[in-house]
Amino acid sequence: MTYEMIFQQARDAAAQRAMSGEQVLPDDTVCVIAGISGRLYTGFNRRDTINGIQRNIHAEIEAMRAMKTAGESTVCTLLLMSCANGMPLLPCDDCMRSILTLNPDNIRCEIMMMDRAVPIAEFFNRIMPKQRTHADGRVSQPVSQQISQQFNAAPTVTSVSAVSVQIPEATNDANLLRNKVTDLLNTVDDDDDTDEEQPKKKKGFGGLFRKK
Repeated sequence: MTYEMIFQQARDAAAQRAMSGEQVLPDDTVCVIAGISGRLYTGFNRRDTINGIQRNIHAEIEAMRAMKTAGESTVCTLLLMSCANGMPLLPCDDCMRSILTLNPDNIRCEIMMMDRAVPIAEFFNRIMPKQRTHADGRVSQPVSQQISQQFNAAPTVTSVSAVSVQIPEATNDANLLRNKVTDLLNTVDDDDDTDEEQPKKKKGFGGLFRKK
């Protein structure tokens, strides 16, 4: 399976939604997740009314729900795409946090942008707390720096049509990394209402992926 196949899945899903006659709004998105099995899971954002307030449930959450229904939880690759213009988008912090909470192995997940795949670990410092003080006075030591060191090599720009989605093999370092992420996630309060929060604006990755 290539990155181009994931892009095509997202494009086809967005086109089918448009042809269905459903109105496509500027902030509508489609998300495609590649699981460790190689299967693809698709989700669209949707709007629910909860306690009289309309909420935008993000496409990433819907794709993860489809994945969990199929019995999977390891996200290898994720693509979030605008239905309006077909441009890749960066998931919001809450959705990236949900990916890590779903399965600590997802620290190795890659987020597809237009010209390369970005490791979710690059955003670890921003989306996860650096430390936490427990009621008994113990302080959970920050592991974000250790996580980022595993991914400090400059990414290589590659053609998305030529790169296969590789399922990472388990190694001692990877298992150690997974355990550290698990320990950190266990110190964070579980946010059961993540998918019901007000949406945060999706954005491109820094200044490198602006619409031309």
